[in-house]
Amino acid sequence: MDAVVISYRRGRRTQNTYQMVIQPEGTKTKADAEKLIGKKVE
Repeated sequence: MDAVVISYRRGRRTQNTYQMVIQPEGTKTKADAEKLIGKKVE
C-alpha cells in the first residue's frame, strides 16, 4: 500500500519524525481509512 506523508506527529514545540500522519492512496472517508488499520505502508 502506498501513502503520502501529510505531516509528522507533533506537539506545540516538538516534532516526532518517527511518527507520521499519512494519507493512503484511494481513501477519502473515515470508513475507508478504518479498513486499513494495522496494514503496512511501503
